[in-house]
Amino acid sequence: MGSPSIYYSSDPTYATPFFDENRQVIPVLECSVKSGSYDTYPGSVERYVNPSGEDTSALEWRIKDPPNIEINAVLFITKIDSIDASRMKRMATITQPDRCVIT
Repeated sequence: MGSPSIYYSSDPTYATPFFDENRQVIPVLECSVKSGSYDTYPGSVERYVNPSGEDTSALEWRIKDPPNIEINAVLFITKIDSIDASRMKRMATITQPDRCVIT
């Protein structure tokens, strides 16, 4: 099964996340598929939320003959930043008071 949607492809139904240091990462294969070598179907993952308004009538590509697929790259999508990184982002948005020295 393939999909033209990186969002659909990175759903936990199809992609298994793992941790790299403090980050959760989702591996996704970017492939080229020979035109006409697949059939399209609506998405079958019931809990999938369509974040980008994609056409859900053709989210799944079922490949008829596997030799018609060529892997181009492995994408590593960061899912969740570490707690420390999130804390630093929050702290950067907090307005600091003016500082002074009292003598």
